[in-house]
Amino acid sequence: SGTRHVAFYQFDTGLHQVVRVLSVNVSPTSHYLAPCPVPRQHSSLARGGLVSGVLLCSDGEVCWLQLREREPMTPRVCLPIRASLAAGSSGAMVVNSCFFTPHATQCFFLIQNEYGDLFKVSFGGSAHLQVEYFDTVPVSTSMHISRGGTFFVASESGAHSLYVIARG
Repeated sequence: SGTRHVAFYQFDTGLHQVVRVLSVNVSPTSHYLAPCPVPRQHSSLARGGLVSGVLLCSDGEVCWLQLREREPMTPRVCLPIRASLAAGSSGAMVVNSCFFTPHATQCFFLIQNEYGDLFKVSFGGSAHLQVEYFDTVPVSTSMHISRGGTFFVASESGAHSLYVIARG
């Protein structure tokens, strides 16, 4: 069957076991889950409606899932497509790596598609997703942004890269 599910589990400290809490049907084109833990020190985010969950990437779109929702958060947000690719594209775009960073005032993801395009996915008001084009770098297997403002890209093929993010 082409049905896919995302299951949420919790650790029950009283019983010392893992309990399945919720299973959600998702798009059959879903291919990448990015976890988003919201630490306690980011209580302002939790008050704004954002709680821990996962970013679900499907062909050409992303949506947010969290434990208290029975269905994926709507609306789904489409990822921008380069003009040179849009003419012959079916809209299917595969996300191959992701980096999540919590900030003092907001959390955001950097996700990369199969062409090397980076997108910043952040949470607007009421936990709605916002997607912006960020940059294009070599296709990576892993990414990391340090507190000092350096951006490391572990390349899938070829040399790794280290960038400095200028503060504006």
